[in-house]
Amino acid sequence: MQRTPKAAIIVALLLVSLIPLSVQAGDSGGVQSSAAQLSLTPQNPVMGGSVDIEVGLYNSAQSDAFNVQVAFYKNSISTQNRLLQDEITIAGEAFTTVSVTWNGLTEGVQKVWFEFSAGGDIPVQFNEEFTVQGLPNLRVDSASVDQSQPVYSGDVIDFSALVLNSGTVDAAGSNLLLSVPESADVILATPALTAGSSAWVNTTIIAPSSGIHLIEATPDIDNSIYEASETGKTETVQLVVSSRMDLSFKDDLTVVSDPEALEGPWMISGTIVRTNGTGPANIPMVLEINNPLGGVVMGAPFSVQIMGTGYAEQPFSAELNSSTIGSLPDGDHVVTARINPFGESGFEQESTDNDEASGLLTISPIPDVNVDPPLCTSCTVQSGDDVEWRITVTNTGDKAVRGYIEYTFDGINGQSPQITLADGEILTWTVSLPTNLGEHEALFTGNWVAAVGSWDDNKQNSKFSTSAQVESKLKLSWEYASLSVVDADNERAASPLQDGAAYTLSINMTSKETGSANFSCDDGSGNILSTMSTTVAVRGDRVSLSCTFTATAAMTTIRFIPEETSIADLFTMSFATMAAADAADDSTSSDAGTMTLFGIGALILVGILVAAVLLTREREEEVERDIFDYCPACDGELEGTEDRCPHCSFNLKKARSQFHDCHECGESIPDLLDNCAYCGAEQDVSSFFERRERKERKETVKEMVALPEEEDEDRIVTGTQNFAETVKEFGFDEEHLEEEWDANIEAAEAEVEAAYDRRHADEVALEDMTEEEIEEYKSQVVTTLKSSRDESPDHDLDAILASKGELRSLDKDDGELSASDASIRERLFEITGEEGVLPGEKVTVGMTLTDSALAGNEVAEATANFTFDDDDDLPLSGSTKTAEEQREDAKSRKPVRRRSARQRKKDEAEKEVSNQTAECGACGADLPPEADECGTCGARFG
Repeated sequence: MQRTPKAAIIVALLLVSLIPLSVQAGDSGGVQSSAAQLSLTPQNPVMGGSVDIEVGLYNSAQSDAFNVQVAFYKNSISTQNRLLQDEITIAGEAFTTVSVTWNGLTEGVQKVWFEFSAGGDIPVQFNEEFTVQGLPNLRVDSASVDQSQPVYSGDVIDFSALVLNSGTVDAAGSNLLLSVPESADVILATPALTAGSSAWVNTTIIAPSSGIHLIEATPDIDNSIYEASETGKTETVQLVVSSRMDLSFKDDLTVVSDPEALEGPWMISGTIVRTNGTGPANIPMVLEINNPLGGVVMGAPFSVQIMGTGYAEQPFSAELNSSTIGSLPDGDHVVTARINPFGESGFEQESTDNDEASGLLTISPIPDVNVDPPLCTSCTVQSGDDVEWRITVTNTGDKAVRGYIEYTFDGINGQSPQITLADGEILTWTVSLPTNLGEHEALFTGNWVAAVGSWDDNKQNSKFSTSAQVESKLKLSWEYASLSVVDADNERAASPLQDGAAYTLSINMTSKETGSANFSCDDGSGNILSTMSTTVAVRGDRVSLSCTFTATAAMTTIRFIPEETSIADLFTMSFATMAAADAADDSTSSDAGTMTLFGIGALILVGILVAAVLLTREREEEVERDIFDYCPACDGELEGTEDRCPHCSFNLKKARSQFHDCHECGESIPDLLDNCAYCGAEQDVSSFFERRERKERKETVKEMVALPEEEDEDRIVTGTQNFAETVKEFGFDEEHLEEEWDANIEAAEAEVEAAYDRRHADEVALEDMTEEEIEEYKSQVVTTLKSSRDESPDHDLDAILASKGELRSLDKDDGELSASDASIRERLFEITGEEGVLPGEKVTVGMTLTDSALAGNEVAEATANFTFDDDDDLPLSGSTKTAEEQREDAKSRKPVRRRSARQRKKDEAEKEVSNQTAECGACGADLPPEADECGTCGARFG
């Protein structure tokens, strides 16, 4: 470790001590030291500073000196002046050093004492004198502010500070810091001061707010002078600031207006407060509103007189009207009252920060009534007819309004009843007004008139003007009372008319308006008999039309056809006409011909219908292929025999039983058909089923159970060794039994696979699904409601029985069927396809003999031949066919094949009915009807 300068000094002193000197060292118990070994650092300390004192000790003995007592004292050896007392150990014939620091030196001659003792010997004492130099010491001896008059906030007052150098050394120039509350610090220059001299530092300050404040003055703020003391140098002086008169508002402004007076006036009221005031005073004020469109809207200035001494309150109010604030838009505005807005003299206040108060002024929009152009039900009418007008009025404001519609139509003035419109209400007023005679344009004008005390902001959108077209066309009406029919002799014609005779029909018409009209007369078949023209010159005149015609059996029709349908209606009149006798045969022949034509037409239509059905009908194979090609829920490819789709687990068995009506022909067809079986119309199969996402089907590895191996495969456990010969004795064929067993085994395997697929369908479908897809899959439900086919009347039991013709019922009293009911049994056999024995038929039972011992039996010659040809190729069979026929059947018998999808579906349905089983709605497994839980998938039923 590097030695310090003090250590170097000590070593030097020790070396010097080896030189023979005239000074005698002190010795105590073999430890030696003297004033020559005492050193001071620094050599010339200053007052207020410190000095480091060190003394070197030497152990002249060869052994260590233990418990050597050492002590330092300042100026005299006394307990209160002790600087350090310690106990040290000095090695034999070795030097050591002890030290202490004397802080807070005072100016003048100082003396340091050192005392040591070793081994209980007499202590040795010696001292060293040194001189402490003096320093300047600046402080504020006194400070004052001029408070000969009351001081108010903001006043300018004088400040003086006396700076004294109380030290023994001269001080150079420095800076004095003056701290005034609520003002920035002030730096004042202080001149150089000789030891013991002083100087005044003067300035002016601004009085802070009212109250008692402390002003601080600190000399040598920059610490540019090394002084004897740097603490306790700040001087504080107290400043008392009196409170002057102050104006303020007690609360916010209150704005009051009549809710119905949308255009004002608005009364603004508040309370002004004065503190520290004396006598009466008129306080100038003004109301201001910031215009959001720019600028400030200012009301007329006014003054508020306040009286009293000290604290005083005075309420005030002012008025604003529409002429003052008319430029402001609708809505809420902040109105502000300001005290002494123009800065008049004599109103100096303690503070102006509280010279404003605000309130909320609301300008409501003036309601505006908007009148839409009137609408007419029929804007083109005949003269004299009424026109129905519909006038819609809208209140666009937020206040209710009252008024009426004033109008003029076709020269006639009028007005509506008083109408009240709520805020935002839309109302349609309807009125029917007559038109004047003659063709013209009827003008309809008017406007909305606001009632007294109500409003209408914009009068321009309250007016309307429109017109209706009035036509004056000739209009004729038939007078049926004037109808007359006369014969060729101008005599009134008798009914019925005579075929081939000439008659004249006449009828009058009444007119409206004036004009010309043309009519034609025909016989009802388009043959025009005559044309007529008539003119009406005077409104209300009558015109007469007549037509001469020849009656035709068996009915004569006469029509007057107007050239313009708007003038008159079509007139038609038919008369019964008697045919002549010689015309009867012709009439009969004509009727026969007509019927023949109708028959031919009917046959043609029937042929077209049959051809259409044959051409559009699909074959059974095509229909079945359409049903079983693809899954309707996910379009996955199917084999056609699945109960559930292998791609999305859709319940195909349920889907096959659902029907809908064809949108083209209305026939009931299966939902799975792509085309209607009756008309061939394309069907949207996917719309009848819920769409599902197709999943990639994973091949499920079925667990294979190995059969136990047998040592001898030819070993016969039970039965007979020659099975073929044995079954022949029972009348069966081994090949036939093997085929039947193969078929049954295949059917059983198919049922096991189907049951296994149904049992694990959900597990297979759920393997590749995410949690969201599993939740969606479990929430899907296949409806079990009846299909349209089930609700069709053609599937009703009564309809089926009716199609079988007349049936006979068996009453309770009739008992069971007997042999006498042969007709019933025969009919049942025809319906069901069963075979049976009817009464009266002779039955021969083979390989039996008639027992002649029984009374009543007719015994015939009966012989029994128990011999048979031994044919090794053909086993004994229970069939009644000959051996040759059985051999032919065996050759032509086709290999056993699986049933078609349609036959399997039919067999399953018959089996389901016979076994009376139910089906699980979740997995499709067969269940007992009374089951409340599925043993395959675990679903529970309510």
